[in-house]
Amino acid sequence: MIAKEKNLQQKSTKSKKNMNEQGPDFVTFFEGLKSLATNKNLSYEQMLEVFKNTLLTFYKKKYGSNSNIDIEINHQAKMIKVKVHFNVVDNVQSPDYEISLEDAKKIDENAKIGKSITIYESFENINRIDANEINKIFKQKLKDLEFEMIYEEFKDKKGEILTAQYSFSKGKDVIVSFDKGEGILPKSEQMPKDKYGPGKYFKVVIKDIFINKSEKDSKPLILVSRASADFVKALFKQEVTEIQDHLVEIISIVREAGFRTKMVVKSNRYDIDPLGACVGPKGTRIQSIVRELHNEKIDIVVYSENPANMISQALNPAKVTEVHVDTEAKEALVVVPDYEFNKAIGPNGKNVKLASLLVGYKINIKTEREFKEAMSSPEIRKKLEALFRVGSEEQEDQQQETEETPLEELPGLTKRVIGLLKAEGIDSVEKLIFKKKEDLLKISGIDKNTADYILKVVQENVEIQEEGEEE
Repeated sequence: MIAKEKNLQQKSTKSKKNMNEQGPDFVTFFEGLKSLATNKNLSYEQMLEVFKNTLLTFYKKKYGSNSNIDIEINHQAKMIKVKVHFNVVDNVQSPDYEISLEDAKKIDENAKIGKSITIYESFENINRIDANEINKIFKQKLKDLEFEMIYEEFKDKKGEILTAQYSFSKGKDVIVSFDKGEGILPKSEQMPKDKYGPGKYFKVVIKDIFINKSEKDSKPLILVSRASADFVKALFKQEVTEIQDHLVEIISIVREAGFRTKMVVKSNRYDIDPLGACVGPKGTRIQSIVRELHNEKIDIVVYSENPANMISQALNPAKVTEVHVDTEAKEALVVVPDYEFNKAIGPNGKNVKLASLLVGYKINIKTEREFKEAMSSPEIRKKLEALFRVGSEEQEDQQQETEETPLEELPGLTKRVIGLLKAEGIDSVEKLIFKKKEDLLKISGIDKNTADYILKVVQENVEIQEEGEEE
């Protein structure tokens, strides 16, 4: 306490002596701050605030963390004032901002209990040790601000595509740079055929950003990816204007980088073909994406409310004979020709695994031969019938003859159009296929474009067989 009082007295004496004297070359100092702000891509006001916080931190270290300090920086007058306030008390409890009357009178002879005294800090006689400490604090504050700005810049960009430049390798990880900040592309987020080197630019998706507290500077860490499904999703969003405008929606997407991507797309407007929009004229859109993915295969599934239809599409490139689903258990039995089995499963089971993840069903695949053999066993047949409502061919044929196909199974028809058709008693595909354009135009709410589109959907998705014609 005695040392602190002596220090306060010395500071007060020096401050009074120098208060009216000219201080250091603040003109040069403020010009230096302005130049530094430009180099760091900061505003002059931001730089002044950093320096003000620097002084506040420095003097709180000197006088105490709870000390009452005012920092006034007038860049126009080229002036810096530091005021340290103390309350004059009878009994000092908090030496950071309290002082006894006896000690206060040594600084200001007019001091009184209940009043306050102020010590003015001067920069003119600042020693080298304090100057170095201020400089150290300033650099750290500046770095903290830069890190904060980087975090704010990228925190809302998760899922966005950015162009990154190779900086250096850290083991098998790659450090990349952007216009602002640096990112890390871990080995696990790299594509198998990727090659990196000095000066190389490439696209990445922002996967996450967080403060790396293991670093002493708490540097923000921007995690980027080229191997995730989000990377492909972002590429489609970049290429397909209908996705940008929310006319086409990516419902789900899964990926095995270097092998295959599968995604489900849905049109939010009846006159837009989601598959065509993603593929582009003559395949230009999807070809651009495939090139970026080093010729990785992409399967696009058109959304359907019929899970069997979705599962059949999801198993591309395999041809599917029939699909039986248990919607409650989220399980499906898929029958494929014997020669299509390997395609359906894929190398190491990758194709069926991706398809299962895409549609949210456990998929069991059997060849036609295996299925026929299984159905010949009464016990297995009964089990399959219970699980997947599988019946004999005669029962299947009979069911097809007596049951009509819901309109919802026609891909591309919106809920609005289906509602308009059902209102006129057209509640199945069988009732729709024989309607002509003039019949559709008589329906309230259906115009020429809508009628043309309905007929196009029917033509592309329904095969009409004449009686007696062989399949």
